[in-house]
Amino acid sequence: MGNTRRMIKRIGSRVVQISCESEGKVEKLCNVHELCSNSGTKTKQYREETTNVNASDTSRKRKRGFTCLRGIWNLPPGKRIVVQLGKNMQPIGDEGGLLGEFLGTIARNGELAPLFTTWKQITEDMRNAMIRIVESKFDYPRIPAMEKWILHSINSKWRNWKSDLKAAHYDSSQPLSYHLKNLPERVRRDQWKNLVAFWSSKGGKKLSNINKANRAKQKIRHTLGKKSFARITAEKEAELGRELNRVDLFILSHERKKGKKPVDKGVAEAIGSMTVLMEVYPELCKSDTPLNEDAVSLVLGKEKPGRIRCYGIGPCPKDFRASNSSSLLMENLRSENGKDEEIHKFKEELEAAQEQLKMTNGDVQELQAQLKKMSNIVQKLSAYCGLEVVS
Repeated sequence: MGNTRRMIKRIGSRVVQISCESEGKVEKLCNVHELCSNSGTKTKQYREETTNVNASDTSRKRKRGFTCLRGIWNLPPGKRIVVQLGKNMQPIGDEGGLLGEFLGTIARNGELAPLFTTWKQITEDMRNAMIRIVESKFDYPRIPAMEKWILHSINSKWRNWKSDLKAAHYDSSQPLSYHLKNLPERVRRDQWKNLVAFWSSKGGKKLSNINKANRAKQKIRHTLGKKSFARITAEKEAELGRELNRVDLFILSHERKKGKKPVDKGVAEAIGSMTVLMEVYPELCKSDTPLNEDAVSLVLGKEKPGRIRCYGIGPCPKDFRASNSSSLLMENLRSENGKDEEIHKFKEELEAAQEQLKMTNGDVQELQAQLKKMSNIVQKLSAYCGLEVVS
């Protein structure tokens, strides 16, 4: 190879090899925010080889090892990787992908995230410890939406880790003693023992069968790999110079990279139906179309609680305004002044209705009903915003 050397570069969830001259510099991957009390803040470039490659036997195919991210775990005090958020308060960019990889290392750490049978057994103290670790390594807006996203992501990766362990190391025909003799790497003995005992129990087998049945019902699967919807959306919108609607996102995430064709017949039929609907009713893909009335929901069915198709981790149906499917409620970013202004607006309307009631000799009952309705709105809004309204 002469003066050229091979380096492994980790970008998001892909592993690629790049070549560079020995005297050349490798392109940096992440921006690091150095917190300085005297000189303000600096942004530095940082890169770390994040993946171990098993090269002990050169005659065999090189395989990926565990993603360790030692460079992030060993960041000097005062340095954090800056992560930008997209329009729905989800991490984007290469740094967002690196954050996702880092959360995976937490999920696979038996000290930080013990391998309990359910996530509910992860205590509040454990979750807070996870958040503190992430905050010490990454610089991002400290808002409830991000904390929710982080814990949700760790939860998902934690469940996937258990699933991988079961698929690779558990044999239902073997006794507990067999599994204890074949302890998986990086798994604590006591946690592995409890997991195997649960998987072998009637309750564990019943839950496994239920999960398999539910998984079999998922006929349509995306083709994004490990890159999140938020990152793909941000990249594509920057490329096209326009906002993507849900139909755009569905097509983008369910086509093969080569040939840009639907991944299977079911996806092709769904895309065809959405396309016809948009041609006949263009308003079904506009931003002000209610979430459960756009082309995607009409073809695939209404959204279920907890997640929205083509949005990924974070956004839920309840977070969206009934009249606007793409305008996420950013209550976490709304200032107290914003809340006060909204309360003040409703109070003014209430006072105006009261004056009208006093001065009008018309239908008093109708005005009273209107007044009562507006009073209820003010009370609900006040309770939601945590403010006290003096009547």
